[in-house]
Amino acid sequence: MQSTFWPIATVTVGTLLVGLGLFADHLGIGQPGFGERQTVLFVVGLFCLLAGLLAFRRSSASSANEGTWFDHMHRGYVGFAVLLLNTLLLVIVLNGALWLGFAVTDRLGWTVAEPESEGLVSVLAILRVTRLAAFWTNLEQDSPLSLSDDELASIYPGWTREDVAYLLRESRGRKLGYEPFSQFGEQAYTGRYVNVSEHGFRIAPRRDEWPMLPDMLNVWVFGGSTTFGYGLPDAETIPAHLAAELAPNVAVYNFGQGYFYSSQELALFYRLLVSTEVLPEFVIFIDGINESMAEPFYSEALRTMVRAPYQAPYARVQPRPLADGDQVFERYLKNQSLIRSWCEPRNIRPIFVWQPSPAWQYDLAHHLFPSDDFQPRDVRGQHLGQSSHYASMARKLEATQLGASPNFLDLSGIQADVEKPLYVDHVHYTAEMSRTIAERISERVTELSSN
Repeated sequence: MQSTFWPIATVTVGTLLVGLGLFADHLGIGQPGFGERQTVLFVVGLFCLLAGLLAFRRSSASSANEGTWFDHMHRGYVGFAVLLLNTLLLVIVLNGALWLGFAVTDRLGWTVAEPESEGLVSVLAILRVTRLAAFWTNLEQDSPLSLSDDELASIYPGWTREDVAYLLRESRGRKLGYEPFSQFGEQAYTGRYVNVSEHGFRIAPRRDEWPMLPDMLNVWVFGGSTTFGYGLPDAETIPAHLAAELAPNVAVYNFGQGYFYSSQELALFYRLLVSTEVLPEFVIFIDGINESMAEPFYSEALRTMVRAPYQAPYARVQPRPLADGDQVFERYLKNQSLIRSWCEPRNIRPIFVWQPSPAWQYDLAHHLFPSDDFQPRDVRGQHLGQSSHYASMARKLEATQLGASPNFLDLSGIQADVEKPLYVDHVHYTAEMSRTIAERISERVTELSSN
């Protein structure tokens, strides 16, 4: 028995590593695509598997050098059956222990429950361990958890590191769902800090009704992940602060979606328009940071799925930017025109907000997550972020009447003289920055309401 222990253990480990490498995408572990880590898992697992089988064969041969071909087959089958049964029992016992442990830590609030898991996946605690391991061992360079305690306190004042980690797992660890026109969108989710309605909007502390009430002044807010509020709790997003700034009879709905730009917001706005009886008084579109994308974020993966479905789980997500900033501006203007044409006959007042970005007129000396993506340029002794499509927008605002429109609000310059961190990661706003943006939008909503 002792001579077969290590071969069996090696084969077991190899089988688990190969399975993890092959099916990590399907299990929601790590980033989409068969990347370097999965390749290493697969190769190491395959090596362990082959080495274990070879050692098992040698140990079997040394214990029984004689016998017929049938005897060898019989011993091989018995050995494989024992190996499979022991592996299954080990997995069941280990999973049961982990499941009981998570039941306790979830109740105590030490770990984040996964309400989106269904069926058998909901009881596979081993998968939760791998997700937690992936979260802690593969922190991005722009993760707040990579900061020192003092730096973390500057963007999350009053928060403990454990609470920030909990918030980030809820914010970044959720799964997106399929949408027929915009490709994808935020799924329903219930957590400590992040809550999403089944109707696709993020739930603020003041839970507004859906379908909307006709006696309320209803406001829809569209945008990308900065509008949704990645890295922020429900009460600190731009729409949540906007609701707090406006009168009590105003209901603000946060339809911000991760990775969205104006073309996808256009599709989402249309779907909502034709599916609800009560219409909003205001629709607010917060754009800029994602506006340079040539197509929706997961387009390449979807193209692969149509062309070669078996390769889709391993397709790399590589969003392509438009060729230059002028193209970005022209598309943005066309999307504005379409939205205005839908709003005017329905007496809906649109507001288009050109948002702040670390890549535009922000002193990167105060940014805790520097990146070459910002194309910094020295301006009068300041290392300011630069962006081709933001530069194009600035030129167009000077040359056209867009900036004078009451329905357009340029907030790209509100951070020019601010000398402190305004972002909780690469591009997402702090709670203070979100409140500042919401205050400016609130002022414009109040002005238009009084006219």
